[in-house]
Amino acid sequence: MLALRLVVGIGFMAHAFAKLSRGPSVFAAILGAMDMPEPSLTAWTTILVELVGGVGVLLGAFVSLASVPLAGRGTGFFSATTK
Repeated sequence: MLALRLVVGIGFMAHAFAKLSRGPSVFAAILGAMDMPEPSLTAWTTILVELVGGVGVLLGAFVSLASVPLAGRGTGFFSATTK
């Protein structure tokens, strides 16, 4: 389980840092092009969920609680891109 937590936690954190390094406005523009509602708010929410959730999974703290918004983030993007 430790290896899985490391991979998933670091993976989410890496995606959050990638979005931050390019700038949240760039990610918001991508979301806007996908017709996502409130692209700026969605961009910041996604970054925070990935960063905080990734740290939570990595540390093994509140994994069940952290998995809910992380799963919601993934299914939200999936449903938005499969119109």
